[in-house]
Amino acid sequence: MSFIVRIVPSPDWFVGIDSLNLCKGDHWIENISLDLYPYDAGTDSGFTFSSPNFETIPQDKITQ
Repeated sequence: MSFIVRIVPSPDWFVGIDSLNLCKGDHWIENISLDLYPYDAGTDSGFTFSSPNFETIPQDKITQ
């Protein structure tokens, strides 16, 4: 995982990307633009994006 970011206020939504080289030579890339899509980690069964925690047992699969 190159990076992952939680989408607030959802308890289990996130965006992230894998296998992205964030360095060029020995320097960090200062600016990059990407289209990212939200994922649901499947750990909370709240009915809306900002609903209170309602734990999912057993945990669901991660979905986009």
